[in-house]
Amino acid sequence: MSGFPIDLQHVAIYLRKSRADLEAEARGEGETLSKHRKALLEMAAKYRYNIRAIFEEIVTGESIAVRPEVQRLLSDVEKGLYEAVLCMDMDRLGRGDQIDQGIIAATFKYSETLIITPRKMYDLQNELDEEWTEFEQFLARREYKIIARRLARGRRMAAQEGKNVGRIPYGYSRGDDLHLIPDLETAPIVRQIFELRAQGMGRYGIAHWLDDHHIAPPAGTGIRKAWESVTVKDIINNETYLGRIIFGQFKYVKNPNGGKRKVRLPRDQWIIVENAHPPIIEQELWDRAHAMQDTMSAHHTKDYSLKNALAGLIRCGNCGKIMVRRNHQNRSKNMLLCNTHRCNTRIGRYEDVEATVLAQLEALSRALPKQDRKNDRKSTEQDQAGLIERRIKGITEEIANLEKQRESLHDFLERGVYTIEVFMERSQNIGERLDVAKKELSEVQAELEGQEQARFQREKLLPAIANVVKQYKKTKDIEAKNKLLKSVLREVRYYRPKEWSLEKSFELELFLRI
Repeated sequence: MSGFPIDLQHVAIYLRKSRADLEAEARGEGETLSKHRKALLEMAAKYRYNIRAIFEEIVTGESIAVRPEVQRLLSDVEKGLYEAVLCMDMDRLGRGDQIDQGIIAATFKYSETLIITPRKMYDLQNELDEEWTEFEQFLARREYKIIARRLARGRRMAAQEGKNVGRIPYGYSRGDDLHLIPDLETAPIVRQIFELRAQGMGRYGIAHWLDDHHIAPPAGTGIRKAWESVTVKDIINNETYLGRIIFGQFKYVKNPNGGKRKVRLPRDQWIIVENAHPPIIEQELWDRAHAMQDTMSAHHTKDYSLKNALAGLIRCGNCGKIMVRRNHQNRSKNMLLCNTHRCNTRIGRYEDVEATVLAQLEALSRALPKQDRKNDRKSTEQDQAGLIERRIKGITEEIANLEKQRESLHDFLERGVYTIEVFMERSQNIGERLDVAKKELSEVQAELEGQEQARFQREKLLPAIANVVKQYKKTKDIEAKNKLLKSVLREVRYYRPKEWSLEKSFELELFLRI
């Protein structure tokens, strides 16, 4: 059988489109992933592979960092979930830089997972296969660089001609010649934003004004489907509305971990094309809006030192967003509030919330030992050994039955009883049921051990909580207080809906790190 292994029981398929595939599809040559999936499933049937998962990537980026499916695949491979991964070619897995290629090679090598293509099998435990893989990855990387340079050159030339080759700014549409055209519905909204800013309204105020007037925000602004201050800021700072095309403000620099960070370039290195398209606002309005922005910024010298011991911990019980502390000079106490526009949560006094968190932690450290002893007494009264043994026996019998069903799948496929599609469906179904059964078996076997572990965690957490309360009262360092709270708390939920009377205080829900 051409040197390919047979009867592998844990195999995954990885499919990814390349730029060449996208071009072929545009020429009407058919959908790439469907063709590749069919070819690899036929190969799996031929060699009797049990397909446990299919990963389909539609992102064409070079880096692992922007390809979620290959990240999931590598995570599963690292855990040893598969004996082999089927793909059409080696460069489908990745042809990024040497760091990405090294990550892929190391993951498959040290997990002893095979890479199988219709043309060749790669066992990276084998020195010759490893060297051949490195050579193929080098060729793929070189090809990618040539394509990337060609695309970058084309985008740069288009920008120099005044064409929009990036995201279409809010307020514009893009014509067939790639030049921007003011949108009749949203262009007046852009102008209104600049007018409000020039009149002295802040970014938060403008966002609230737009929401109050039921104006839909730009697509992709977040899960709230509402205007955000950062969206307003981006519009006010976008020179596209003056009729300019600006290209090349940033470059991407590789990080040692394989990711990228965006670096802003000096303005003299940008491509700036004046009168590239009709402007939405004139220079005079731009200057007035930015003069107001500069004036407001000059009056606010920010102190970035931490002043909220609950920072990153306390969330609104209504919308789930992190709450913020606000300093009120005319009040004896500071405020804790939710910034979500029209959220139903009433503000609270920061110092009162902080004191309540500390008091609840202190009460919890005293109450938990009693609950622990109660649980211990209950555990000793109930003998669960017989119940757990019966559960283990039943699950074991179910696993054995599923294993027999899985062995018969290939016979049905070879005799023509199953088509490839039915074979794949049944294979995945049995695989999923096996996963569930084995997971349940593992959970039952670990149940008693888990009970002991939970008790150990409680015993370990108790002195930690007591120590946090003690140390918290001793220090005035806000950052130290924040770290102390985060060592025992995952989250604090704040509840005080506006339906409650002003006399009724807030309620808190503490989530411990247990």
